[in-house]
Amino acid sequence: MELPVVIGISGASGVIYGIETLRVLSQLGVETHLILTHAGETNIEIETNYSVKQVKEMASVIYEPGEMTASIASGSFLTRGMLVAPCTIKTLSGIANSYNSNLLVRGEQSRRQRESLGDFRTHNSPRKGIPHDDKHNSASL
Repeated sequence: MELPVVIGISGASGVIYGIETLRVLSQLGVETHLILTHAGETNIEIETNYSVKQVKEMASVIYEPGEMTASIASGSFLTRGMLVAPCTIKTLSGIANSYNSNLLVRGEQSRRQRESLGDFRTHNSPRKGIPHDDKHNSASL
């Protein structure tokens, strides 16, 4: 059984990165779990020719950001990894500081408890990345 990939789309500029990832994974038959924030929905309408409905249809499973009891919030939910693209600075800060204010942050915190593969794409990602401490499995940007 193949493990799913979790895709988070937050409200930063660059929602097309998350959408294209969903599109390609869907074409490859990879199971995807989508967390789409309300600001992410707004940016889909502003920045792309996709509707929110079209983006949601690309995902195998869809979660609301406030759905804190969803399966991906559990440490026992196994994944191939998680991509947050775009990732707002607020979301990245929540992940880095374990401030589980929504499912996007909580899902990543649960995943990091057992895995090390994670990627976060802020709209102003530094070219060299941010140094990380392997002890805490912090992902580079």
